[in-house]
Amino acid sequence: MPTSSYLRSGRIGITMRMVDAEGYNEPRDALAQDWGAFMGQVLPEALWMPVPNMGKDIIRYFSDWNLDGLILSGGNDLGSEVLRDLTEEALLQHALSRSLPVLGVCRGLQLLVKFYGGQLHSCDQSLHVAQRHLVIGEDDYPIAEQRRATFEVNSFHQFGLNKPAIPEPLCCWAYSEDGGVEALGIPETKVAATMWHPERERPVSRLDRTLVRWVFGWNS
Repeated sequence: MPTSSYLRSGRIGITMRMVDAEGYNEPRDALAQDWGAFMGQVLPEALWMPVPNMGKDIIRYFSDWNLDGLILSGGNDLGSEVLRDLTEEALLQHALSRSLPVLGVCRGLQLLVKFYGGQLHSCDQSLHVAQRHLVIGEDDYPIAEQRRATFEVNSFHQFGLNKPAIPEPLCCWAYSEDGGVEALGIPETKVAATMWHPERERPVSRLDRTLVRWVFGWNS
């Protein structure tokens, strides 16, 4: 669907990581408090809510709440929490089939790659785990001032992929100095993902704010 046909997304669901609470034998869903502050700064016009890990039952929940946008948050390596994998795969399929805007963050980018049949590999931890490094914007990057520009991002991921390994229809938007994909999207859609965590930046990056607002149709 052409970008021009997208409407603003005003009700956004954010997926949650799964954690074990110390002293309790009960898996729990959790969302970093960073997200509340981040959404309040970058998209104050929209409503948002965390969505629980429910497997395929999440689609009815997502629809009942009339959510029209999706953020696939970070945390939990793919394959480490089966229920979360099932939940997010179902949500991604639902969103794509209805041309809803999707923003993937770290794990979310990796999920998109896996969804389209791509393969991830282990990254150089000295560059990508709890580090900051430079990335280079491609000509397709949706933020005009970052095309062919170099900018700094945070990095907290153990797995990634290089540009030649990107499966169609995904397109590389930014890459790191070692050739790793740092941002990608699907042309002619509002589907985008970054390996860095925009919600963890202090202060919030103006460029991340612009990207989030572009994804969900708030271009002002």
